[in-house]
Amino acid sequence: MFARGVFLAIALSMAFMTCGGCGKSDSGNSGGSSDSQSAALSPDEKEAADAVLTEVKKHWTRAGAGYVCAYNSGNAFAPNYLRELRDIAPRGVESRELTAADKANGVQWAGSINFKKALSREAGESGIVMADWGNNVTRTKGRWSQWVDLTPESIRAQKANGKWQFEQQTMLLVGTQPTPGDFQNAKVQP
Repeated sequence: MFARGVFLAIALSMAFMTCGGCGKSDSGNSGGSSDSQSAALSPDEKEAADAVLTEVKKHWTRAGAGYVCAYNSGNAFAPNYLRELRDIAPRGVESRELTAADKANGVQWAGSINFKKALSREAGESGIVMADWGNNVTRTKGRWSQWVDLTPESIRAQKANGKWQFEQQTMLLVGTQPTPGDFQNAKVQP
């Protein structure tokens, strides 16, 4: 399916510095090792990871203990809630071999960006908290749920005719940056 996969840990400081501070830098991660780790990515793979992180930044904002996103904000037919991730960190990049059709359609790169498991919690209208297998945690209005482990879905991306395109129906891209009203409706502080 994928011609080759490159899996490596990209240091948070390098990954989020590249996308203009969309992520949390960790004082325990020095910039020294990230340069050698990012060198293992091809220029196209590094550009793909940077483009995906820039897109993620449009949906999440730095608040509280990490990054917060609003889901179903203002939708009267679905539960309105906030999700907080302690970190949003790429785990690796998988390039996909381009087909003849891809090339004929101007596709220059295609593949997916994978993410590290992160601590997650939610607040807002009552419901089940999204978590990795084995957790049965609920959210209620007025307080954050307990922290759970959550591995964000990979984001498929491609660069065609010089423009990046992303699979939008993934956990990191379906929500919106929360407004003060979203926090007020969930009855929690950022």
